[in-house]
Amino acid sequence: MFRDNGIFRDVYITENPAEYINDYAVKTVKTDNEYKLSIDVSIVGDNLKGKSIIAELYYGDELVAEKSCDADRASYINFGSLNVKEWSAEYPELYTLYLSLNDGDKAIEYIRKKIGFKTVKINGEIFTFNGAPVKFKGVNHHDTHHKTGFVMNGEDLLKDIKLMKQFNCNAVRTSHYPPDPIFLDLCDEYGLYVIDEADIETHGTQFNEGLRFTGKPNIISNDKKWLPRYKDRVRRMYERDKNHPSITMWSLGNESGGWKNHDKCCEMLKGLTDIPVHYEGAIRTPRGSYDVISEMYQIPQLLEKIGEHKLTKRYQNKPHFLCEYCHAMGVGPGSLEDYWKLIYKYDNLSGGCIWEWADHSVYDENAKYKYTYGGDHGEAYHDSNFCVDGLFYPDRTPHTGAYEMKTVYRPIRAEKAGDKTYRFRNTNAFTKSDVYNVEYNLVVDGVVTEKGSVELDIQPLCSCDVKIAHSDIDRGKDVFINFIYTDKQGSEIAVEQLILNEKVKEPEYTEKKKAEFTRKKDKLIVDFEGGSAIFSLETGALISYEIDGKQILNGNSGFAHNLYRAYLDNDRNIVKNWGALENLVYNGRLSSYESKDKEGRVKITSKGTLSYKGKELFDCEIKYTIFPSGIMSVKPEISYKSKLQKRFELPRYGLSVNLDKSLQNVTYYGLGKGENLNDFREHSILGIYEATVPELNVDYIRPQENGNHGECRYVAIKDD
Repeated sequence: MFRDNGIFRDVYITENPAEYINDYAVKTVKTDNEYKLSIDVSIVGDNLKGKSIIAELYYGDELVAEKSCDADRASYINFGSLNVKEWSAEYPELYTLYLSLNDGDKAIEYIRKKIGFKTVKINGEIFTFNGAPVKFKGVNHHDTHHKTGFVMNGEDLLKDIKLMKQFNCNAVRTSHYPPDPIFLDLCDEYGLYVIDEADIETHGTQFNEGLRFTGKPNIISNDKKWLPRYKDRVRRMYERDKNHPSITMWSLGNESGGWKNHDKCCEMLKGLTDIPVHYEGAIRTPRGSYDVISEMYQIPQLLEKIGEHKLTKRYQNKPHFLCEYCHAMGVGPGSLEDYWKLIYKYDNLSGGCIWEWADHSVYDENAKYKYTYGGDHGEAYHDSNFCVDGLFYPDRTPHTGAYEMKTVYRPIRAEKAGDKTYRFRNTNAFTKSDVYNVEYNLVVDGVVTEKGSVELDIQPLCSCDVKIAHSDIDRGKDVFINFIYTDKQGSEIAVEQLILNEKVKEPEYTEKKKAEFTRKKDKLIVDFEGGSAIFSLETGALISYEIDGKQILNGNSGFAHNLYRAYLDNDRNIVKNWGALENLVYNGRLSSYESKDKEGRVKITSKGTLSYKGKELFDCEIKYTIFPSGIMSVKPEISYKSKLQKRFELPRYGLSVNLDKSLQNVTYYGLGKGENLNDFREHSILGIYEATVPELNVDYIRPQENGNHGECRYVAIKDD
């Protein structure tokens, strides 16, 4: 994050009358199918005799219950059994509580508070809310704005909350401090489970004056002299936020080592509230965990072992919660679907919160690049672009990653269960599936051939099989089915694609003439119908491809071996494994060429090596087959020169080619419309798409590899 200074929240002074309500705490307890409501009221004043407290509970305009008591005897106001609607992120049912301090018929003070009725319990290793197992489809949220820094007004916060709901989130962790109180009011109203985090983080103790990492995260968390400060911050969080129905867990802070001061903070909270307590830093201490097992960035392979109870005892007998996972910086997050397949598979995995909601950036209208990050303003100590790590751009335009989250967090999931039979799963804890519309498209070779709708009536956390009377599957073609989920207002919730049959068509060649070649000095010229291809005999490279008078290549650069790519933000810690691949030198030659009279084709093989500082690292070749029509088959291969060189981790392997700049119109049959990678593709479905070259580019704040589209059956690149 940016290190801003100053006061960011409202500061005010309140003057009270001689007698006033100093504090109150609302507690709801469920017995059988009804709730008991108690209100612990603290009244200040020397002259309370003859004064009274009245508590009124409304649902909308309807008075549900009313109680009064003498102010000088007031401590708890208890309502008996109440038949009320429960609050949850899916149904954020709110009641209005009015507290008034009265002197006879005259009201001295009124307090109004929206409250909710809920039950949060951990049953063994399962986290439950209102009796149902809950999965946290969460994000981490900072108060950040590209023009006002840490200051977000009500409209800014409301925009974030609405986007979270629109993108299928049900939970938010307030990283790494209690949020603006308006944020919690909005979470209460719109429905989000909140992990409320104390403002405790000790990164500053982990560096010496030379800003060198000392590796001592526990230095003050285990120092009892600091305990009053720790307890103060946790207590203030609790006292300010205790009456919000959206509070689902308390967090003892972030990345502060631990555990001795945190233990005392947990003990304090346990004397005040039944809401579970979490702190991720405990996992690396003798403590291990508090009410839930919290971790950051646990890899899916080990997460499955946790689900199977195959790791150590510290990973057993409690719910597991990923307070941070799937780093969304730049292109990403990757592997999100891998995580959620496991989270749905195992009851003890309760979900987690993606890091993080929005890019932290400062908008500078006078700068060459409008969005700036660490170091752009002359700071000596900064995080560079490591604060630009969100699902949304600073102005809350979605990254591709936001759409990936939206798809993975979808409430309904489908899988193939048999011939024309599909199993739909309702992942909601409280909402039946009939609140959604489900349409389907049958797609054959990229073209929609049939459309229809599906009626779903699935109870929460249940599944059902549905038979769909679409056409038989043609095993000789690509066949997919797309399910489009919308709400009753027609807003898209998600699109899900199931592959029913994969069959990529091979090109058909109907050749009548022959392709022929001639040698001219250092060139090999292949003539075909309407054009020619020219190869360098010295390097083996394709240096010209012309058809109908149009030069397709941009300069003397045909197909080149490509082992490298620009790195993504999230590659920053593995780039070192790519070695010298960015600076490889190709040394090649045209090794063979021949004409195949029977088919009328010309075959050419180009071989060479890729070297670094004179040392040959890779052998490589390209085999070209040129047909009489000008169609050219290009097949590359590469191999390591020795076992020693296998230490290089290849970012990718393929061929690159520079095409004439007039070729701006692209049609592709593959994964789209958004950019995708093999572990970042749930938001993309196979189909036929059209775009221009600029439209395929994604402008991240820090430039990086982008715009990739996987599983392409064909790409057509054309001029106007």
